[in-house]
Amino acid sequence: MNRAALKLANIDASTNFMFSNIDKDENHCRLKGPFYFADVCAGPGGFSEYILWRKSWVFKGFGFTLRDENDFQLYNSCCISPQSFQAFYGTQKDGNVCCPDNILDFKSKVLFSTRGEGVHFMTSDGGFCVDGYENFQEVLSKNIYLCQCLVALEIVRSHGHFVTKLFDVFTRFSVGLIYLMYKCFKKVTILKPNSSRPANAERYLICNDLQSNGDVENIRIYLRLIAEKMWKLKDEEQTDVLEIVPLDIIKSDIEFLISSEVVITELVSLKLWL
Repeated sequence: MNRAALKLANIDASTNFMFSNIDKDENHCRLKGPFYFADVCAGPGGFSEYILWRKSWVFKGFGFTLRDENDFQLYNSCCISPQSFQAFYGTQKDGNVCCPDNILDFKSKVLFSTRGEGVHFMTSDGGFCVDGYENFQEVLSKNIYLCQCLVALEIVRSHGHFVTKLFDVFTRFSVGLIYLMYKCFKKVTILKPNSSRPANAERYLICNDLQSNGDVENIRIYLRLIAEKMWKLKDEEQTDVLEIVPLDIIKSDIEFLISSEVVITELVSLKLWL
């Protein structure tokens, strides 16, 4: 339907098909299926179109995105059948991922549909028009950054994967969020797909193998509290959340710090796992 499908195809191939071939992953291959995925902030549904084209009835998808002109339109696809895809829109019925009540509603429906296990992987591609404010895209998008990561921690099962769109990552808020994902997953990296326009700031954070420990649970609770705080502050002009992990904590993690410096200096290749 659109170029989004090609972006996920590019990401999938660059990671040895860790998303579409998760049914062959050593942590999940013992299951007979179905295999579940979630597609968040991704209307009209190019990511889901790619996954369903690759796996057909083997996978079932759950969608969550804004309604109306930004809604899923998988029925317009010429290469897949949308019967194995189900969209939800939260308690507010608008699909706003920044609303904490919507997140909890989506979580409850996904967990109910997967017998409490969660999805095997989640994709997200949130963004909005910033014409005239391109230099502030990262700042304007940080709430979406955080809420997409929160949804992943709420619904992805142990050893599952996650990919989400970012833009620039210059602020302390963005770096702190990436650090928290680094603490939750076995591997993380940042990739600029070949099919993404070279002139824009778009890139994708890829998270491999969600861990199952107390740190992940604490981070999940922490992100939930931040999301609730930012939702309450959404109409405030003078108050904002600028940092979620103190910089001295990030600097004290030598392994992360060195790897991050390498990624920044090697931004062209973007094939280095932290």
